Amino acid sequence: MEFVKLVYLLLLVAPVSIFIHEFGHAIAAWLIGADRIYISIGVGKKGKTVIVGKVHMIIYPLFFLGGVATSERQPCYTRLEIIFISIFGPFVSGVVVIICWFFYQMNANSLIQLFLLFNAWLSIINLIPFRYQGKRTDGYVVFNLLLKQIKGN
Repeated sequence: MEFVKLVYLLLLVAPVSIFIHEFGHAIAAWLIGADRIYISIGVGKKGKTVIVGKVHMIIYPLFFLGGVATSERQPCYTRLEIIFISIFGPFVSGVVVIICWFFYQMNANSLIQLFLLFNAWLSIINLIPFRYQGKRTDGYVVFNLLLKQIKGN
């Protein structure tokens, strides 16, 4: 049964949760008028690209190993708009946690629990400000923008 849970985590929970998180950033960018939105899921050599309107989605072969959402707009985003976009990913992951919690209350099983816990981890870890191997968490982006605002840059 543990092997089944691992496969479930890698092939369903992680990529779906990562997509939902990155889609949260995309929704925020769309709400404030992004010209183009890019969602990348996974790592590896370039895989499949799907374009729907302003949204360009790229799915890499190791689709369970992270994701990134970026967007462009002219004129450039303000600091407040960047903060809004950055926070919306963890916010959407948090909403998924609440929804999963309600489902878990109705039908307590380990598959729902795993989805709930992964999304909670995804939301919380992205709010902690740190940088690792050139990648920045949403919390890092927000923290730096707030520091710049305080310093008056």
